[in-house]
Amino acid sequence: MDLPIPMSRISFCLILLALCCVPGVAEETELMDRDELLKGIQAYEKNLQAFTVEMQIDKEVLPPEGQGDLEKSRINLKATSDFDGRFIFIEQGDPSIAEGRPLRAGTFDGKTLSQIIGQNDMIERGSIGNNPLDAIWEIDPRNYVTHIAGIPLSKQIIESNAQVVRTWTYNGHPCQVFETPVTTKDGVEYKEAYFIMPTQGFATLMRTYSKRFPPDPGWMEYSRLLTNNHRVYGNSVWLPQNSFYVLCNVKQGYPPGVFDKYPITEKRVVQFLTWIPNPKVQQSDFQFDFPAGIEIEDQRQEKQD
Repeated sequence: MDLPIPMSRISFCLILLALCCVPGVAEETELMDRDELLKGIQAYEKNLQAFTVEMQIDKEVLPPEGQGDLEKSRINLKATSDFDGRFIFIEQGDPSIAEGRPLRAGTFDGKTLSQIIGQNDMIERGSIGNNPLDAIWEIDPRNYVTHIAGIPLSKQIIESNAQVVRTWTYNGHPCQVFETPVTTKDGVEYKEAYFIMPTQGFATLMRTYSKRFPPDPGWMEYSRLLTNNHRVYGNSVWLPQNSFYVLCNVKQGYPPGVFDKYPITEKRVVQFLTWIPNPKVQQSDFQFDFPAGIEIEDQRQEKQD
């Protein structure tokens, strides 16, 4: 993969403003049958079996001590991935936004995770493992289109028994909204919602995550992932051009509402600079050779057992 990855000149602040101000409204649109909606989502997943993507990620995160201004960074990521989870990626930080130029790269060929890490184009060390969830990239790009934390959305809907509960319209595109049953952990209740756009190939517009503290009845949205400005590629694959993610710190006693009412601990604006859906990939595309002379940590589970 070539370095560096091209960066867009679009203002981070303008994109953030546009994505935060989601012109969505609830409407009395007829709910779709759950099974038919699931078939549409599964067809979307089937139509996107692999992709190559270039992304610019503008990130702001609360410092480790939990106080002060959000720290800014920019990450340029290029990756090729398939639906089953093989991937190869390279990402670099932008020194114009934050000091230094961290470098991370790696691949998962279905069995082995190989990665390197460095600074300013200098590779410092490597690792080898077998758990793809240990990948050190900023985010698995599949989570913007077909997956949630590495699990296909359709599977997540089925296994959580999420139901179609309402409709919602965004920029003229009606969404069908799945909502998961309420779960409880340590006395706190949680639920998730998935906003699906049937008129745009059953692509996912948004996912929201909410919690409440019984006996308080109000829900607080503590996290949101919005993908925006979808375009069709080929005949049927709708893919986003930008995205907004936010994570908030909500506590008992806060008023009910959405994310903009609460202290933000992390936010991320993504521009998808290039999409290549369904490139022809083979096993050799996910092979990885470590540079000579670097220290390699063996993290494979069978070695630890």
